[in-house]
Amino acid sequence: MQNNEQENTSIIEQERLRKSEQKMKKFNINKNHIQGFIAGVLVSAILFTGLVAGLNPSFLTGSIYTVSDLTVEEIDTVYFLKSDSMQLKKASNTTENIKHIPSSTHYGFEGIDILIEGSVGEKYTLVFGASSSDLTDKMTLVGVPRNNPSVEWIPISGIEIKSAHEYGEFYTSNPRGAVVKYKKTGVSTIIDSREFRQASGIVIEFTSIGSYDAYHIFYVVLTGAGESIKTLKVLCHNKALDYSAITP
Repeated sequence: MQNNEQENTSIIEQERLRKSEQKMKKFNINKNHIQGFIAGVLVSAILFTGLVAGLNPSFLTGSIYTVSDLTVEEIDTVYFLKSDSMQLKKASNTTENIKHIPSSTHYGFEGIDILIEGSVGEKYTLVFGASSSDLTDKMTLVGVPRNNPSVEWIPISGIEIKSAHEYGEFYTSNPRGAVVKYKKTGVSTIIDSREFRQASGIVIEFTSIGSYDAYHIFYVVLTGAGESIKTLKVLCHNKALDYSAITP
């Protein structure tokens, strides 16, 4: 009887050991699977981080932007975007449709800083900046500072548009000559082949058709850091359609 009990005890112990070994093997398999899954996730995360950091270095370091030492009072450059174009073009006194000639006289109106000429259906966006930057590899634009490797920012706290009713030598200004809107930030621009929506600016649309030319004068008032202010006087010349040139 005693021998039978010993044999039964031995069998039970062997069975317990066998089941214990099976559990250990199963645990090791699951552990290896979990470790492999975690390793895969870590590798993917490292590759993703490297890819994003390569495209946007500020991903690891946080938002980095350059603030100019200049203020809005020192704005001396006007860029423009024609129609749906997002490529900034510099305006000068010889630029077609957009002219930037500080304190000039046009069509009998005095003290005009910017002249915009267009006709019904045309649209222009003006962006302000400065050309006196010490950073030769960056543009200096007015806007709400955000990360942009190609731009240093002249910070702005507000834009205001003030329409004027003035008399020129032969003409009277009329707000119906053009529709003007302003953007504190969000102007879409392409700089160094990359699209950004950070600059401040104004949008001018010629929406009306007339049998004679119409003129619209308004002031752009830009407020920057430390309550610095820059006022630009803009003249929009809405050219009438030349019906004589239209053949029936």
